[in-house]
Amino acid sequence: MVCQGPKVRGGIYLWYSSDGTLTGNRVFGNRAEQQDGGGVAVGYSPNGTFESNEVFGNEARYGAGWYLFYSDGGTLTDNSVHDNEGSESGGGIYPLSSDDVALEDNDIASNSATSGAGVSLVGSSRALLTGNQVRDNTGGEGNSGIEVRGSSGVTLRENRIHGNGGGENGGVWIQQSNNITMTANVIYSNTCMDDGGGLYLRDNGTATLEANVIYRNTAGYGGGMYLLDNPAPLRFVNNTVADNQASMSGPGLYVKGCSPHLLHTTLARNTGGDGVGVYVTSGSAYLTNTILVSHITGIYVSGDSTATLEATLWGSGPWANIDDLGGTGSIYVVAPALWPPPRLPESRC
Repeated sequence: MVCQGPKVRGGIYLWYSSDGTLTGNRVFGNRAEQQDGGGVAVGYSPNGTFESNEVFGNEARYGAGWYLFYSDGGTLTDNSVHDNEGSESGGGIYPLSSDDVALEDNDIASNSATSGAGVSLVGSSRALLTGNQVRDNTGGEGNSGIEVRGSSGVTLRENRIHGNGGGENGGVWIQQSNNITMTANVIYSNTCMDDGGGLYLRDNGTATLEANVIYRNTAGYGGGMYLLDNPAPLRFVNNTVADNQASMSGPGLYVKGCSPHLLHTTLARNTGGDGVGVYVTSGSAYLTNTILVSHITGIYVSGDSTATLEATLWGSGPWANIDDLGGTGSIYVVAPALWPPPRLPESRC
């Protein structure tokens, strides 16, 4: 089925219909005038199955490509959602108040919106995003790639998030959410004007990040990651943050107003601005079994903050930091602290 043309609610309008199926459709060139869901609008319709559709060139206020509203249990698999334009949030896909939604193996590319240009997930619990390509989306005042707000139990797993830019935040932006899990995502070559080129976490509850690779992202502050005012525990395990850039401060990781625990972390070759691998202000950081190399300053802690480093490999020769430690805050270095050259691969393209 091909849907094309301006409508009040876009190309396909599925409302108050459970267990619906859309497969193999092309939905393009539709406009939801002053409404939501330019390509596909799904409302009050639980347990829908949406597979192998191409949704492109549509316009709307929210959810220009795909809009889900109070539609729990929907599954979007192997869809191509590209070149849609939202005047507000969710240029590509916008699940709103829709729990247990799954986005699997979709290509979400070259969409634009003020915020959440690729995916905007709002007020939706237990969502799963896995195996998606979220790429080359363009944001305005907010995030360019994936935006998560006011949601709990969200899992991002094995996604590739890259080439997104133009907004205040880059690859992934998570705010006022709880029990977030990010595993084995590759977040690279995203750019933003302000904070968090790769990942931005603000005002969240618990979050666990494991085995993610965050590299070659660019921001003003926190080229790789920016953590702001997260009161609950943040746990990072086996993550790599490398080759990111910041024009101002903290090209690797910028920590403000929170206390993350980083275990088995590699921070390497992050450059630009002050050249600090880990910048901590108004908070504390706990780093265990860390590779922290090739920066102007490995870790900088401001006067109102603390950092504890246990078992740190600082590197030597061409891998060495110019200064391992900096700032007027309290830094506690617990043995062992080692200075051999690390064995690191070149960053991936």
